[in-house]
Amino acid sequence: MAAQQGRQRFALAAAAPAVESLGTIATLVVTVWIFGAGLDIDRVPLAMMVLLGVGTTGSVLVHAALQCYGAYRAGVPLRPRRGWRADPEARDALRRIVRSIPVAACPAVANYGLTVVAATVPGGVLIVQLSYQVFYGLSS
Repeated sequence: MAAQQGRQRFALAAAAPAVESLGTIATLVVTVWIFGAGLDIDRVPLAMMVLLGVGTTGSVLVHAALQCYGAYRAGVPLRPRRGWRADPEARDALRRIVRSIPVAACPAVANYGLTVVAATVPGGVLIVQLSYQVFYGLSS
């Protein structure tokens, strides 16, 4: 998206997420049409899980393919070329990417760990998730 928007091309960059959402919705509609709605969690057939997994993953792949096509059309090369390690800008970008991973990973790991611990108490996961929603709602 950034590659396309940086070159003043906005249509495909904006439409690709909508295509993914439509694919996910279509997967859910087909799943309900085939298997019905309101199944208990212990009665969900494996075929239903496979259909949901393949359909939603396919939607993500279509989204990624559209973004790659848009970047290609905008003139941005997607494959790394020889010599990128000698390029100081590429090394600097990679160094910044590696240093920024903990910024996103630490809160995600903490949220996951807290949810795992909360799962040992009845209703604990609900309370943790509601607490996070209130926290993020008040901090925005």
